[in-house]
Amino acid sequence: AAVAGAPPVGVAPPVAEVPPVIAVSPPTAPVPVVATIPSWRLHIPGVSDPIEIASAVVLGRNPTAPADAASALAVSIHDPAKSVSKTHAIVQVSGTQLHVRDLDSTNGVWIRAADAAARRVAPGESVAVPSGADLELGEFVVRVEFG
Repeated sequence: AAVAGAPPVGVAPPVAEVPPVIAVSPPTAPVPVVATIPSWRLHIPGVSDPIEIASAVVLGRNPTAPADAASALAVSIHDPAKSVSKTHAIVQVSGTQLHVRDLDSTNGVWIRAADAAARRVAPGESVAVPSGADLELGEFVVRVEFG
């Protein structure tokens, strides 16, 4: 016997419609874009990693930052021949340029760039240094790089 309101025998009952489920993801923080900001670096023989120059670096066998750049990072250069003065030179970032200044060293500072003649830096003088140039501090050579 058929039951009132029931489907005929052998026929599946109707499936109730289920509202669709909408998956809502929790809000996500934006993914920060990490930009590589070009920087000046010094490649010093005997130092495994390049020295990044944030503002100023003073170089020598036992360097002391000059009064006008008291916050400069002091980087010691191991030079048994002592051709590098105790406080030899300072390299400073100025905008997008790098400058070197001879701090009255005994053996001087030379800039040797591939596309220019070697240039001696006079004591106290500040001179722009191109990327890829070598700084000669006495007999010691430091490579300068920007990028």
